[in-house]
Amino acid sequence: VIPENATDITNTTGEINDEGDYVVSGERNTTINITGGSPTIYLDRATVAVGSGNAINITEGNPTIYVVGEDNTISSDNGAGIYVAESSIVTIKGSSKDDELIIRGGNGNSGIGGYIKSDHHGVSCGDITISNITVSVYGSAIGYTGDMSPGIGCSGNATCGTIDISSATVHAFGITDIDNGYSVPGIGTGITVVAYPKNLPDVIAFNSEIYAYRGNPGGTCDYIGWAADLDYPSTTTANSAINPGAGSIKSSTVYCYTGDTLDKTVVYDENG
Repeated sequence: VIPENATDITNTTGEINDEGDYVVSGERNTTINITGGSPTIYLDRATVAVGSGNAINITEGNPTIYVVGEDNTISSDNGAGIYVAESSIVTIKGSSKDDELIIRGGNGNSGIGGYIKSDHHGVSCGDITISNITVSVYGSAIGYTGDMSPGIGCSGNATCGTIDISSATVHAFGITDIDNGYSVPGIGTGITVVAYPKNLPDVIAFNSEIYAYRGNPGGTCDYIGWAADLDYPSTTTANSAINPGAGSIKSSTVYCYTGDTLDKTVVYDENG
């Protein structure tokens, strides 16, 4: 599936801003910066792991991240796994659900979507498309501040574009900050110390299985949708629901977890 002329960027630095094909086939410890164009980044048993910043940082352009096989990981200790600017679209895909990718955000940031700046304000993100693949996506928290993000989405007063999931298996992990009393969903919104969530992503799912893990304890936190303040639940509109915003879920199953406990299974037919 990987073009023969794909440029190996496993051990190189620099920005990508064209229509080319690129491949990571081993361990890379620096950020992949995409500043324009519509490139395809192939991950072939690849690990992209950085200590700070976003592991894949999309500031412009509409890249495709094509996952080949298993044992592929994208992670940051102090940023989003994949950040996509609000004017951009990231497409994450494989040839089948046998292709697998793990994505982790760190230090309060999302796995895929936006991130939180040092002033505790969330950064908005663009559209996210996931298809023909199995992904496990983890949000994170900074316990001493209360900044925290979902597996997929944005935080605080930031906005997130459309999250489009088709023919995929998605495991999305939110988190709870017990010290500050906040809980976030697997997909949706997070909370920062200066802002409750104001904008809900639109989630479109078709022919997929979504395992949505809200933090434990969850309180009123949605599985997909709004984050919650466990101590003051009326501060957000979360109500332990599956809330796709203006999107829709069709021909799909959503497994709703609080921590590791399965609370309910919701099956959607072709009419949603």
